[in-house]
Amino acid sequence: MKRTKRLFTVVVLNVIWGTCAAGLADAAPITTGTWTTMNPTAFWNNNSGDGPGLNIGQLIASWGWSVPGYPVEYLTSGGGPAAFAFDRTESFYEIVSITTWMDGRGLWEMPDGSMTYTSHGHTFNSLTTPQQFALFRWAGPTQIVYFLGVEDIPLAMGSCDRDYNDYIGYAVESLPPPPPPAPVPEPSTLALLLSGGLMLFRKARA
Repeated sequence: MKRTKRLFTVVVLNVIWGTCAAGLADAAPITTGTWTTMNPTAFWNNNSGDGPGLNIGQLIASWGWSVPGYPVEYLTSGGGPAAFAFDRTESFYEIVSITTWMDGRGLWEMPDGSMTYTSHGHTFNSLTTPQQFALFRWAGPTQIVYFLGVEDIPLAMGSCDRDYNDYIGYAVESLPPPPPPAPVPEPSTLALLLSGGLMLFRKARA
């Protein structure tokens, strides 16, 4: 009986561990925000000082990412930017950098999963100064593409146009294929398995 209990405990622990490991492997921002379809009232949808149609949302839309069934969404909290970090390493590559503050700029991921951007003596972090970032995603059937836009002038300054196009990077995540369906045993096989299990259970109790 004790052996049966130990075996059951090991099986349960393996199931729990496997579930936790799968959860940790899921790629998703750690955030209190919500994903929202792009709309005219979005916090990033402002007139760009660089020209018409050049805020981050307008640029992403012009690249043709929104397709039926797979819209581009942005992360928001209470209508404004949302603090976020990633639960795995994300490699962002530059797409656009429309900025006059070109010296010493860079975007990288911190050990806690947050994103940090430095430009012209200012350093912003997606957890502590989320107002400087606009995060978008396109969730397709086999991959997720993130777009991260940065406003490199502090929002408190009057010269900030809040278009989030001063640096735009992208990161791509491949989604794991769905697990194959579990085989369903034939009735005769199922009956044999049940009878064998019952015999083992009786022996364990003896």
